Amino acid sequence: MTTFDDRVALVTGAGSGIGRAMALAFAAAGGRVVVCDIDEDRAARTAAEIHAASGAPSNTGDRSSGKTGAPDATPDNGPNGEAVGGAVAGPNGGPNGGVGEPNGGAVGGPNGGAVGGPNGGGGGGVAVAVAADVGDEGAVAALVESAISAYGRIDALFNNAGIIDDMALPADISPELWDRVLRVNLTGTFLVTRAVLPHMLRAGRGAIVNTASEAGVRGGAAGAAYTASKHGVVGMTRSVAWAYAKDGIRCNAILPGATLTGIADGATFDPTGAARLSPVLALGDQLARPEQMADAALFLASDAASFVNGAIVPVDGGWSAG
Repeated sequence: MTTFDDRVALVTGAGSGIGRAMALAFAAAGGRVVVCDIDEDRAARTAAEIHAASGAPSNTGDRSSGKTGAPDATPDNGPNGEAVGGAVAGPNGGPNGGVGEPNGGAVGGPNGGAVGGPNGGGGGGVAVAVAADVGDEGAVAALVESAISAYGRIDALFNNAGIIDDMALPADISPELWDRVLRVNLTGTFLVTRAVLPHMLRAGRGAIVNTASEAGVRGGAAGAAYTASKHGVVGMTRSVAWAYAKDGIRCNAILPGATLTGIADGATFDPTGAARLSPVLALGDQLARPEQMADAALFLASDAASFVNGAIVPVDGGWSAG
């Protein structure tokens, strides 16, 4: 069994779906988790689940999110099952609205009862929750500062937050939706990675796992914005892997296939785009559980994958093989 005894992970989009499964699995393997989601209630629920599973008391402390999510709340998962949680209000969103004060936005701050924090005991199966908008640079800086304040380091980063588009084709997608999807899915992954890298470089080690998508290697598995954003995540994964391989930092990505996350509930898709994409989407007829995505991600973050770097790993039941 993969173990992460006393290691620290930051998981974005951890309030639901695959991100939630990643956070729970990392904690169950002995790690300490910074649970990040744009929705502070969802983040707190995941952290509480971790505490309950470990038998540790849950201390929710003072939580402040200042989140900038638009009224049409982000769906829980991407078109291929990727967990989300990083919706952004758009280019005019509040500059620092993603997270509370570094020592106040986490569940039970480091000196205020965080289970497993540097002043609250060690061991795994514990978590702090931070509400943050990954598309907001100021919010990301505060998120990472909260993580370092709580646990002193970040050993593993799971960039999982993302939002879907409406499956519109390139000629039909609105510039506003394009900007919003790229800002969260690609720029958000970049911002969190950039903020975490200095801490990993100082430690001389680290593992980053990005949640890309089958749409990151195909042209017909999602709408134009989502497809472009996930292709970008694949490219960034390889860039980080190459740039920091000699510094002890690895970066890999998973490509989730269709996953049981209830993505279709309440979703509205462009009919022309959905019809054009349907032949490719129909090939992914096997449904995974979020836990199966988490299993692959945890392997890539573990010492068992110590020489795996820059890998783009389909986790799709064979969909990409067809």
